[in-house]
Amino acid sequence: MADNLLFRRQFLLGPKEIYVADNWHCYNVLKNQFVITHPDLTVYKAENKNNSISLIGYILDPYHTSYDNEEIVRYLVKASSNIDDLFDHISVMGGRYVIIAHIDNKSIIFNDPVGYRQIYYSIDEEGHIWCASQPGRIGEAIERGEDEEIKNEINKLDLFKNTNEYWLPGELTIYRNIYHLMPNHYLDFNKKKVYRFWPKIKYESVSLNDIIKDSSKLIQGILKSAANRFNIAFSVTAGADTRVLLAASKDIADEMHFYTHTRPDLDENGIDISIPKKILDDIGLEHHIIKFHENMDDNFKHYFYRNTQMPRVLKGMNAHTLYQYFKKINKEMLVCNGEIGGIAKRFYRLPYFLPLNGKVLSILTLMPGSRSIEVSFDRWLKSAKIAQEHGVHILDLLYLEGRIGNWSTMTTSEYDIAFDSLSPFNCRKIIQNVLYAPKKYRKSGAYYIHKALIQHMWPELLEYPINPSVGIKNRIKNKLAYSNLNVLRKFVKLTYKYINY
Repeated sequence: MADNLLFRRQFLLGPKEIYVADNWHCYNVLKNQFVITHPDLTVYKAENKNNSISLIGYILDPYHTSYDNEEIVRYLVKASSNIDDLFDHISVMGGRYVIIAHIDNKSIIFNDPVGYRQIYYSIDEEGHIWCASQPGRIGEAIERGEDEEIKNEINKLDLFKNTNEYWLPGELTIYRNIYHLMPNHYLDFNKKKVYRFWPKIKYESVSLNDIIKDSSKLIQGILKSAANRFNIAFSVTAGADTRVLLAASKDIADEMHFYTHTRPDLDENGIDISIPKKILDDIGLEHHIIKFHENMDDNFKHYFYRNTQMPRVLKGMNAHTLYQYFKKINKEMLVCNGEIGGIAKRFYRLPYFLPLNGKVLSILTLMPGSRSIEVSFDRWLKSAKIAQEHGVHILDLLYLEGRIGNWSTMTTSEYDIAFDSLSPFNCRKIIQNVLYAPKKYRKSGAYYIHKALIQHMWPELLEYPINPSVGIKNRIKNKLAYSNLNVLRKFVKLTYKYINY
């Protein structure tokens, strides 16, 4: 089992077969392009005439919940006469995947809407493209090491020194000439360039009622499709995101394994345990409380720090906690989470008079002081500005592609050593629905969209509080946090930092 933890659920793609570790599998996905994968990562290829699609990971069709990977990929390759067709068909689907497509003489690679199945890429000295789920796999294959100058530069930042929640923006990695492929972008194998493919069409205004109906059907379908194929472990809390998913699971809830694990700041009396326990008890479902492991065993720790770029110790502890639990109950689980649900609120906001550039975005994301990070944000902005022409606010796209597409996807990759993950919100149509909802429904702390989804799918769940404040002090603090006064305070603070910086 120990050897199985090395680079678990990872892949390497390159112009030739190459040894990574024992028991890995090799697939010819394109002419002179091979994918080598860990045995716990599935690959399926379908062909139609001169076209082909290869899937790494898993994909879910909410409208055909009995379909497996093979049926979905066969459908996609038959239904897509060009790349745009493929993007259209896949927009309603969920999952965690990488797709390598050769359609209409065009060969590309891209991933799920927020990039939970991460892709890193590089071009070697001979002009060959290499891709992988972690930059280290490419670095080892073509002998490219870490860039110590960039690594030392970012390690001096407060976010990296003092927290377990750091992340790298845009294409930036700590490896020389190895880059992160951002969500909503594809890499063209022939032109050897990266292109943005979403958003592409200006979305017409849709009523909240239509958004709720459409999104509910998609979330329910994605969950049902996953439940038909996997053992689902559902991490449930007192928050709004997991409450929506619990509501969506109404018809299949008895097939799921509900749990919450304690943390250094959360014991069994905390609201993130007591509230889901109360809800699940009332509806006749078992709630499993998993005790947090403060220390990783030496073997697990060795592989955790070996597997991913800049691993974070708290994520390793979380992964180890669930690894030991699933080992105890002797089940492989697909862990369902509420990530991406935060798009229903406006996470990032800026004073209108501040320029939109890498310097400002580095301050906004708590990473000021690194030239590499500023440059990375500036590069991202070049492709992101087209979003405004299609009705998506750049700061919403920053949350989606920056915060979720780097910080959250980094977490998911760290957890691969213990389990595979599912975010049912990870569907481009759901994301698009929410982003185009009227701004008045996306007020922080109000949960308008979340509550509307719950009301539509399982209204009784609204009888239980969502993220309640405990004690008068916390109630006042939270009320102020979502007030216009606090928005003004943040704007003044950001402006001061920008001027001072």
